Amino acid sequence: MSRFSRELASLLGIKLTPSTAYHPQTDGQTERVNQEIETYLRVFINHRQDDWADWLPLAEFSYNNRIHAATHRTPFELDTGQHPRMGTESARTSTVEAADAFATRMSQMQEEAKAALSHAADEMAKYYDRHRQRAPQFQVGEKVWLNAQNYTTDRPTKKLDHRWIGPFKILKVISPAALKLQLTAKQKGVHPVVSVTNIRRYTPDDVAERPQEPRPGPDVIDGKEEYEAERILDSKYSRGRLFYLVKFRGWPNSDNEWLPATNLENATELLADFHRLHPLATKHTPPAHEQPHCTRTLATSRRRGLRGG
Repeated sequence: MSRFSRELASLLGIKLTPSTAYHPQTDGQTERVNQEIETYLRVFINHRQDDWADWLPLAEFSYNNRIHAATHRTPFELDTGQHPRMGTESARTSTVEAADAFATRMSQMQEEAKAALSHAADEMAKYYDRHRQRAPQFQVGEKVWLNAQNYTTDRPTKKLDHRWIGPFKILKVISPAALKLQLTAKQKGVHPVVSVTNIRRYTPDDVAERPQEPRPGPDVIDGKEEYEAERILDSKYSRGRLFYLVKFRGWPNSDNEWLPATNLENATELLADFHRLHPLATKHTPPAHEQPHCTRTLATSRRRGLRGG
């Protein structure tokens, strides 16, 4: 949140309750209303789903003209003191209500609505807190796993994808409910500030028979730093260039990288194995005079000079 927004809200007497992404507990009622509107639109929009904006006025009217379980009144009645005419009612004589009586009735309805909303909030909190646990305490420098449920990856099927990604280091504790993580270049669409409900503490493998090997450093080949590639995982075209997803030997899956095909000129055996196992994967066969002759399983990584050692 910007400093201007906070200062403006303070001058207007508005109490702000900022939230992190994918954390609906901050404003559960609004999230519930959004689900109702989505259900309404899902029924009436066409197959291509390009006319949803045309149905919003009717959705707004229908919602505001419906009695709410929390307030026991319609939003129209609480806002204007009367229900709008639908055009199907029988004609009736109009009466002019005294201003003071109208103001008194509006004030009374609003007070009753506030009390009803407060009671509904207390009831929801009581049922929610039955299964709620105290948020764990995290420290700067700790490593955590991030829940991948709300994020998309380059894998074809979400159901078979990894449920947790990382681990990532905590850079800052924003509040007891929000943390700032040190993300890698692969997580471009992920905001670094996340809710504690979407993370869990990382526990290193302490089994003596499975010691964690340190990340190996690069080999210097013809004056260039190259890392040993273990296998090729996937391929794709991006901006007219062919890229391969490379798993480096001794490095965890979180450090896999998409590298251009030109960086894999020394990994022809791994490329051949990948395309033999995945014949439908994206590939490009260069002319015979451009085929590399070296078969060392090394790849030039963008991490050179950054994580050596």
